[in-house]
Amino acid sequence: RARAAGLEVSFHALTATVTESLPGARLVLGGQERKYLTDYVALMYSGSGEVTEAEVVFVGYGIHAPDQGRDDYAGLDVTDKVVLAMRGKPKDWTGEDEGQIGYKSSTALERGAIGFLLVEGARARPGTIQEKYHRETMPAAWISGAMGAKLLGRPIDKESAAGCKPRLLKDQRVSLTVRARVVRDAPMRNVMGVWKAKDGARHPEEYVICGAHLDHVGVDSIGNVYNGADDNASGSAMLFEVARAVAAKGERFERNVLFVWFAGEEQGLLGSRAFVDKPPVPIDRMATMFNADMVGQGKPVIALGGADVYPRDASWLRVHELEGQEIKPFRSGGNSDHAPFQRAGVPAFFLVTQGPHPNYHRPEDDWENLDADLLERSGRYLRAMLTRAAEAERPLCRADRRGEYVWNSAPVCDLHAEAPAPGVDLRVVWLEGSAAEVLNGIDAQLRLREKESVPEQVYVPDANAPLDRQLRDLRPTVLLGVRGKAALEIARPAARLGVTVFSPWTGTDPAQGDVAGLDALCAEKNLLLVLDGAPESVDPAALTAPLVLTPEQAARANP
Repeated sequence: RARAAGLEVSFHALTATVTESLPGARLVLGGQERKYLTDYVALMYSGSGEVTEAEVVFVGYGIHAPDQGRDDYAGLDVTDKVVLAMRGKPKDWTGEDEGQIGYKSSTALERGAIGFLLVEGARARPGTIQEKYHRETMPAAWISGAMGAKLLGRPIDKESAAGCKPRLLKDQRVSLTVRARVVRDAPMRNVMGVWKAKDGARHPEEYVICGAHLDHVGVDSIGNVYNGADDNASGSAMLFEVARAVAAKGERFERNVLFVWFAGEEQGLLGSRAFVDKPPVPIDRMATMFNADMVGQGKPVIALGGADVYPRDASWLRVHELEGQEIKPFRSGGNSDHAPFQRAGVPAFFLVTQGPHPNYHRPEDDWENLDADLLERSGRYLRAMLTRAAEAERPLCRADRRGEYVWNSAPVCDLHAEAPAPGVDLRVVWLEGSAAEVLNGIDAQLRLREKESVPEQVYVPDANAPLDRQLRDLRPTVLLGVRGKAALEIARPAARLGVTVFSPWTGTDPAQGDVAGLDALCAEKNLLLVLDGAPESVDPAALTAPLVLTPEQAARANP
């Protein structure tokens, strides 16, 4: 159909490891066999195994990171037990991996568990563990909120310290069976349709990518078919209609437009990852990417992710503006096909309709539940965005895009893995007292000024300092190289602000007393130097770099 519409169609082949649910799933709680889909669902990439009458240990969010100040397994023995964990991560936790389902299940196995249960929300859903976390002997299932409450003796409460407290669940026994088959080197393919740039185009070497995934979660262990009308036939069909409308009008642009229907998104972004790993067109020729996923249910509001990690591109695209259509920005995660493009240095934006998607990963996600008005709204918006990008006068494929993503996306990144991006502007001489208090003060002032539309200069009163310190807007930078105590203290406010922080004494390659070159490094990179944890031999007064000090260090440096 894409070829008939006038696109130049080809296929992008890939192979991947996938899993298939087999009959035989079983969950017994309190001596009663529970109902599949209502009470529990096997997770994709679950291992096969059978657990009989095992004790259950609740591990909160299931994070084992004692070197970063959090260990939900502390004092718990999960050997030969079933681990129950909540989905997601705490609000003040900056790492991404710890929020992954697979991180939780594989960590449980490493700590000695023989089964894994995940809980979030009222319904159980067939979520995915992801291939890299697949452990063939670890049965894993998502249980409903009601089942979680039965095990815990109370409803799941992520906001309550008591509700999240890890503990052995006394007098609870679980039997769990999951059967799954691993298929290695399974062939699949992405479908591509190119709309060529016009003759004499200014930028014929650049491509605007528009994508949506074709797959859904298949058939479960009791034979339920998941058609995935909203997730993501809605995005795939809408993308095709946009392509057909562009081709029907016959208008050629200053760039090529490449429409891609991805395979394997539900099992770990397999198609989009392969597309980026072995691109059919060079990565540095991809001008921007728009990803449509779940645009068939919800409110008449388009939520758009990506402006937080590629703000320069969001600015010129004016992605939050379209006459007659409400657009809401949000911080998109790594759970859809925009993510591999973002990480590779391609400004990618995630388009989804806001509001409830009640049939998400359920057999009820069928065509009769779709809202045609939402599909039209999303299509008009995508058409406007791709036209704006395809017609931009200046070149879009600049060399520093990957660096911008590193700086804007990761609240904590490894000092030794990524080069900082140029152009960071930071003017701080002293921050005395608690770094968290100071940064929270900056945060509050910034939000106030944003409401007043006066973001240029911000005064931050600090009760521990004799004078107010004038700071420029710090948001274009990123928290860098902080580990341990310093990370826990300043991660949350710094993550919002994007403050650049360099803490060589708590990083992967800690410095000793030698401070040679630190001034030069901070001057070159415009970094904020954290002295928390530095040896007493380090003299703050001898440094001209911007500093974060403990009160004791501040007293020594500026008596």
